[in-house]
Amino acid sequence: VPAAATATAAAKAEPGFLTVVCDPACDSVSAGGCSLGPSPVVRVQLPPGNYGVGLRRKGVPSKSLSVTIVSGKTSAHRVNMGS
Repeated sequence: VPAAATATAAAKAEPGFLTVVCDPACDSVSAGGCSLGPSPVVRVQLPPGNYGVGLRRKGVPSKSLSVTIVSGKTSAHRVNMGS
């Protein structure tokens, strides 16, 4: 399969979704270097692939997750941000 055909197929892949709930709430959630806003983040549409998700809350250490977004599926995560 030519590389161009593979890239076209990937570009047409159905998006997946990311849900992140922090307890207590995060001030900032980011995925792949893009800010998604404060938590909760519910069913944000993302292209399929692997992402680093950063979680920040004032006064506690930042946390990070590695998530895989699958076409048509929701990747849901609940994170304890307590100190």
